[in-house]
Amino acid sequence: MHSGPAMKRLSSSVLWGCNVHHGATVIRQEIDLGPVASLHSGQAGPEFAAGFVERFGGLRTLNPDGALTADFLNRLDSAEGVPFVEVLFQAILAVEGSMAYAMRRLGELAFAEIVASPSPERATLVWSCRNPAVSRRAAEVALVGVGELLPEALRAQPGTTGEDFKTAHRALRKLAARGKLDYNSSVVVQAAERRGIPWEPIGRRFIRLGQGKFQHRINYSATENTSFLAQRFSRDKEITNRLLADVGVPVPQQTVPGTIDEALSAAKRIGYPVVVKPVNGHSGKGVCVGLKSAEEVPAAFEHASRFGSGVIVESFIEGQDHRLLVVDGRLIAAMKRVPPLVIGDGRRTIGDLVKDLNREPRRDGRMLKKVAIDEALKHHLEKTGRNLDTVPDQGETVVLRATANVSTGGITVDVTDEVHHDNKVMAIRAAAAIGLDVTGVDLVTTDIGQSYKKVGGAILEVNVRPGIDMHTWPIEGKPRDSAGAVIETMLPPGDQGRVPVAMVVGRRGPGSGVAQALDDILRSAGMTVGLVSRKGPFIDGEPLGPEEATRRKATAFVLRHPQVEALVGTVSPLQVKRQGLVHDRCDVAAILDTESDEDIEEVREGLAVVVRATRGKLVVDAESERALAAVRDVDPARLVLVASSGDSPVLLEHAAAGGLMATKARDSDERVIALMEGDRKVLSIPVAAVPGLAEKRSRRRLRAHLFAVALAHAMGCTGEEITASMKLGRTGFRRAAPLREMAHETG
Repeated sequence: MHSGPAMKRLSSSVLWGCNVHHGATVIRQEIDLGPVASLHSGQAGPEFAAGFVERFGGLRTLNPDGALTADFLNRLDSAEGVPFVEVLFQAILAVEGSMAYAMRRLGELAFAEIVASPSPERATLVWSCRNPAVSRRAAEVALVGVGELLPEALRAQPGTTGEDFKTAHRALRKLAARGKLDYNSSVVVQAAERRGIPWEPIGRRFIRLGQGKFQHRINYSATENTSFLAQRFSRDKEITNRLLADVGVPVPQQTVPGTIDEALSAAKRIGYPVVVKPVNGHSGKGVCVGLKSAEEVPAAFEHASRFGSGVIVESFIEGQDHRLLVVDGRLIAAMKRVPPLVIGDGRRTIGDLVKDLNREPRRDGRMLKKVAIDEALKHHLEKTGRNLDTVPDQGETVVLRATANVSTGGITVDVTDEVHHDNKVMAIRAAAAIGLDVTGVDLVTTDIGQSYKKVGGAILEVNVRPGIDMHTWPIEGKPRDSAGAVIETMLPPGDQGRVPVAMVVGRRGPGSGVAQALDDILRSAGMTVGLVSRKGPFIDGEPLGPEEATRRKATAFVLRHPQVEALVGTVSPLQVKRQGLVHDRCDVAAILDTESDEDIEEVREGLAVVVRATRGKLVVDAESERALAAVRDVDPARLVLVASSGDSPVLLEHAAAGGLMATKARDSDERVIALMEGDRKVLSIPVAAVPGLAEKRSRRRLRAHLFAVALAHAMGCTGEEITASMKLGRTGFRRAAPLREMAHETG
């Protein structure tokens, strides 16, 4: 039995995409502060602050300085203390940070804010949301954690509260870890976010970068451009050796024996010392290095046999182990890899020293891997006359492995700037010989700063799916943007892999009409278009997914489709205010008449989000005071005003300043849909030539076409494409033949 919590978690909501708080998805959490609403941390007693720092400051996060900021800690210890709403928020953010660590989501939280509340007992906390289920639960766990630290007088009435903090935090960490990324994917995601490239996981092993037709998929560091044959070549060390030798790259002398006797003969012929390793092994598993006598070969052969489909015996190359990352024919990074080691103190055994080594904070699986006490380690120690019970002398260095693989605890030192030109050329040639776009070349040489032609050296392996995280977090030396280089093989600098997005903002009926008219124009112009309306998602007019899908899910359906080249969506200002825009940005947007909406303030806030999210033109209803008010502070050069009549005072003023406008006009006694830039005619489409407008005069239909024409022009459609599309007539939800195809068919 515990006292009940002083604070309670109330409702929460996720605002997707650009929203009233921030430019990307956030969670908005309501909290009942209860008896601590007007208090600060100092009023909770002298033990509260110490307990809070120990509990929440001690959570493991990606921030090396801990989960709590120095400024917060200083104020927490001051006489004034910190208001409890902020204390609680810091606890939530600390728990959220520890979950980011569990999910291996790099980068700091983009946004966190305490929203002013009309009631002192209620608090609204808003922060960037990576996973809604995890974020909601993080608030619950933090409430429990803070509540347990409060003195009894500040708690609610006694009662059973359920889980204690440690149990709740452990359960949440397990939930978060279900969606964790491998560290290579983590650095790819971080690089993508830095460039503004949208991404999402595909299962647990793949990442989608970009959207629609412009998307790319990546697995670890293997891209869509990574050849299947090249992967097979690189995994077969015998084939790799041959292909490298064929282009003049220095490689060890090598043979593939089928039996132990053949291995002994091969070792004798090659000359000791030798290396025995699996044909298709990885991560240094099954490798025995520097065998000096025939007595060592049989056991090494048996050991290597357990990790591959065959065994290789090759000459031992003297020197240091280096990994050179070659991406798309360029040397991006170079790393010297040092085997894990311990330093004796004259008291502890090697086994105890290894355990202490693994307790170092930097051996967290990200910066450094732990050193497993396995057969390979024991075998290496035996070769040096030691075992796990040996007590090394004070200052004595004990190397724990024969290999320096990072996956088995090796230490990384960046040497990119030291690589000699000849060694660089050799690594690039090796990658080309295998045919890999992204590869890790394993080079052994005594001095990476001197040419291999002078000091010797050889390439042992060429690796597919090389680890790129090690270049991002070297233990010594300069970090390299290895993930950014890999992404550039698919998305060149400046290309974010985004589908152009047009949003139509307004009431349901008129908004749907504009969206469908724009969909027709874009499809007729030869684009594969995704349309997200209240009826659900459509691709080229065909339904995709369930009609009852939410806007967010419908949008996700469309943007995952590998043929979509543009997206058209509809939304109301109230939806934007209450749910978010879904998109973090859009290229163009139309703001229609919203005068019939009830909550004026919420509509205004929703429209403000749309304006902030739009990067290109805003097509605005010139006959709506509310629509015009929303763009009052926008550069007129970004505005396209729409009105049913060209004599609108607002339109005339905009035209006088050289602005773009779409309206119905007369041209040689003929009614036309006109797109004007000042007094210059951009395009003119006779109303009589547009099916659906010629037969039946409809102001609503005319306005839909006016908005669609302006939006299509803002998205880059030519006047010829727009005119031809309008004359074709409305295609509804049937695929229209692209204009380019029709022009070809008609000669």
